[in-house]
This record gives sequence, structure tokens and C-alpha cells, in this order.
Amino acid sequence: MKRIAILILFTGALLAGLFTAGCNKDFLEKPQGGTFTVDTVFRTKLNADGAVAQMYNLCIPSWFVQNAANDMPRPDMVTDEMYVIHPTYDWVGQTQNVGPYYTGNETADATIDKGGFGSHYLGIRQANLVLKNIDEVTDADDTWKSQVKGQALFCRAIQHFELFRQYGGIPLVTEPLDGTQQLDIHRSSVATTVDSIVSWCD
Repeated sequence: MKRIAILILFTGALLAGLFTAGCNKDFLEKPQGGTFTVDTVFRTKLNADGAVAQMYNLCIPSWFVQNAANDMPRPDMVTDEMYVIHPTYDWVGQTQNVGPYYTGNETADATIDKGGFGSHYLGIRQANLVLKNIDEVTDADDTWKSQVKGQALFCRAIQHFELFRQYGGIPLVTEPLDGTQQLDIHRSSVATTVDSIVSWCD
């Protein structure tokens, strides 16, 4: 009888412990966004290298300056930089909506910026994340951090330049936006846009 009472007490204590842990809503919860957070990414040089690689992937995905849709050299074909042979390679011009550009009929849906206005800000956000957090890497020296900052400034500048040469004055974004705040970033003047891009490249 005594053994049964001990067994019942033990079972009750075990169940109470399980229910108490189960009632905690944070039990086994992962951080928002998964295992990797900004803090874990910029803790080691190895992880930070991944963030830098992603910055290049979004800003300069191959040897041509491109947008997030990985299209071939977009606006370059409407300049003297590229010659499209007729009729063999007319498809290149068609995929880039060159016709509406030449005739002055570009719209938000028919533009030579195939990824669209917002796609450039993916690269800008990644560059800003790198700039803001690279000093937190614990196992990297100051020379490496300085080089990465220069690369991030260039990536931010080139994406703003890509926007500028198609849209003129644009909203300038110099901080990583997390999507939770109400955005009220006004379009900058042409002069301010140019001066900012030049200053990032100095």
C-alpha cells in the first residue's frame, strides 16, 4: 500500500511538472525569424561573410549590374554601351521593354527596370544591415571590417545610382528598415540624390 502511495505521488509530481512547463507559451519557442538573427549572423566572421555574399547577390548578382530579377543588362541597351543586332537578337530588346522606352510610353508596368522600383531596395537594405552591424563581429580585425564597410557603401551607392538614372530624385535609405514602422521617406531632389551617391563613393 505504501509503495502504491509513493508511486501515485511520484506520478502526480511528474505530471504537474510537465503541465507547468507546457503552460509556458515560450516553451521551445524559436526567436522570431528562426534560429539565425542579426545578432547571430554578425557574431562571427564566417556568418558575416554570408551576409556580405548576400549583399553582392542582391546588388551585383553577376558581371553586369542587375536588379533582383537577374535580368540582363537592362537599361544599358538603350545607350551606346550595347548594340542589339536586328532581327536575330530583337528578343533581347523585347524582354527589356525597350520599345516603350524609345517611344516615350514607359509606365509602371512597361519599364526597362524589370525588377521594379522596390527590387533595388532589397540590395540597399542588405548593404545597410552590413554597415550597421559589421563592427559587432568578434573574431575579425579592423582592416577586414573597414574593407567590408567600403564594399557595403559601394553596393548601397550603386543601387541608388541605378534607381537615380531611371527615376531621377529618389527616396534615400541609409538605415536598415525592419518593416514594422510607418514609412514616410520623401523623394529627394536630384541634387541631394547625386551628392549622397558621390559622398558614399568618396
